[in-house]
Amino acid sequence: MDGEELRRRYAAGEINFSGLNLSGVNISGSEPMEDVFINIDLSGINLSGANLTDTILAGANLTDANLSNTNLTGANLGQCKLIRANLSGANLTKACLDVVKFMDSDMRGAEL
Repeated sequence: MDGEELRRRYAAGEINFSGLNLSGVNISGSEPMEDVFINIDLSGINLSGANLTDTILAGANLTDANLSNTNLTGANLGQCKLIRANLSGANLTKACLDVVKFMDSDMRGAEL
Protein backbone atom coordinates (compact mmCIF):
# COMPACT_ATOMS: atom_id res chain seq x y z
CA MET A 1 0.00 0.00 0.00
CA ASP A 2 1.21 3.51 -0.72
CA GLY A 3 0.20 6.86 0.69
CA GLU A 4 -2.44 7.45 -1.98
CA GLU A 5 -4.23 4.20 -1.19
CA LEU A 6 -4.04 4.92 2.55
CA ARG A 7 -5.73 8.29 1.95
CA ARG A 8 -8.36 6.69 -0.31
CA ARG A 9 -9.24 3.97 2.20
CA TYR A 10 -9.31 6.47 5.10
CA ALA A 11 -11.62 8.76 3.10
CA ALA A 12 -13.90 5.75 2.53
CA GLY A 13 -14.29 5.40 6.30
CA GLU A 14 -11.64 2.80 7.15
CA ILE A 15 -9.78 3.70 10.37
CA ASN A 16 -7.99 0.50 11.40
CA PHE A 17 -4.64 0.17 9.69
CA SER A 18 -2.84 -1.65 12.51
CA GLY A 19 0.19 -3.68 11.51
CA LEU A 20 0.78 -2.09 8.10
CA ASN A 21 4.30 -1.79 6.75
CA LEU A 22 4.66 1.60 5.11
CA SER A 23 8.40 1.85 5.68
CA GLY A 24 9.84 4.77 3.72
CA VAL A 25 6.45 5.73 2.24
CA ASN A 26 5.53 9.38 1.92
CA ILE A 27 1.94 9.66 3.12
CA SER A 28 2.07 13.44 3.01
CA GLY A 29 0.08 14.77 0.06
CA SER A 30 0.47 17.93 -1.93
CA GLU A 31 -2.64 19.40 -0.32
CA PRO A 32 -2.68 19.83 3.49
CA MET A 33 -6.25 18.52 3.72
CA GLU A 34 -5.02 15.19 2.28
CA ASP A 35 -2.84 14.76 5.34
CA VAL A 36 -5.58 14.36 7.96
CA PHE A 37 -5.73 11.03 9.80
CA ILE A 38 -7.64 11.69 13.06
CA ASN A 39 -8.29 8.88 15.59
CA ILE A 40 -6.76 6.31 13.24
CA ASP A 41 -5.39 2.98 14.50
CA LEU A 42 -1.81 2.66 13.28
CA SER A 43 -0.63 0.38 16.07
CA GLY A 44 2.34 -1.70 14.99
CA ILE A 45 2.73 0.22 11.72
CA ASN A 46 6.18 0.58 10.18
CA LEU A 47 6.69 4.14 8.93
CA SER A 48 10.44 4.13 9.30
CA GLY A 49 11.96 6.88 7.17
CA ALA A 50 8.55 8.17 5.99
CA ASN A 51 7.86 11.84 5.34
CA LEU A 52 4.96 12.89 7.58
CA THR A 53 5.64 16.63 7.44
CA ASP A 54 2.58 18.64 8.57
CA THR A 55 0.43 15.48 8.77
CA ILE A 56 -2.45 15.55 11.26
CA LEU A 57 -2.46 12.36 13.32
CA ALA A 58 -4.38 13.75 16.31
CA GLY A 59 -5.67 10.98 18.56
CA ALA A 60 -3.92 8.25 16.57
CA ASN A 61 -2.95 4.98 18.22
CA LEU A 62 0.73 4.56 17.39
CA THR A 63 1.42 1.87 20.00
CA ASP A 64 4.41 -0.27 18.95
CA ALA A 65 4.82 1.86 15.78
CA ASN A 66 8.20 2.14 14.09
CA LEU A 67 8.70 5.84 13.39
CA SER A 68 12.48 5.70 13.37
CA ASN A 69 14.10 8.33 11.16
CA THR A 70 10.64 9.64 10.23
CA ASN A 71 10.18 13.31 9.36
CA LEU A 72 7.38 14.56 11.61
CA THR A 73 8.22 18.25 11.22
CA GLY A 74 5.11 20.30 12.03
CA ALA A 75 2.95 17.18 12.47
CA ASN A 76 -0.01 17.30 14.83
CA LEU A 77 0.37 14.37 17.24
CA GLY A 78 -1.95 15.80 19.88
CA GLN A 79 -3.48 13.12 22.12
CA CYS A 80 -1.63 10.30 20.32
CA LYS A 81 -0.67 7.07 22.04
CA LEU A 82 3.05 6.55 21.48
CA ILE A 83 3.45 3.55 23.76
CA ARG A 84 6.60 1.52 23.01
CA ALA A 85 6.98 3.52 19.80
CA ASN A 86 10.36 3.72 18.11
CA LEU A 87 11.06 7.41 17.49
CA SER A 88 14.84 7.07 17.31
CA GLY A 89 16.29 9.59 14.89
CA ALA A 90 12.84 11.10 14.19
CA ASN A 91 12.50 14.81 13.46
CA LEU A 92 9.75 16.24 15.68
CA THR A 93 10.69 19.90 15.14
CA LYS A 94 7.62 22.13 15.55
CA ALA A 95 5.38 19.08 16.05
CA CYS A 96 2.32 19.44 18.27
CA LEU A 97 2.82 17.06 21.19
CA ASP A 98 -0.08 18.18 23.41
CA VAL A 99 -1.31 15.46 25.78
CA VAL A 100 0.76 12.74 24.04
CA LYS A 101 1.19 9.46 25.91
CA PHE A 102 4.88 8.57 25.75
CA MET A 103 5.49 5.28 27.59
CA ASP A 104 8.60 3.17 27.04
CA SER A 105 9.24 4.94 23.72
CA ASP A 106 12.71 5.04 22.16
CA MET A 107 13.59 8.67 21.59
CA ARG A 108 17.36 8.27 21.10
CA GLY A 109 18.63 10.86 18.64
CA ALA A 110 15.17 12.37 18.09
CA GLU A 111 15.12 16.06 17.31
CA LEU A 112 12.57 18.03 19.31
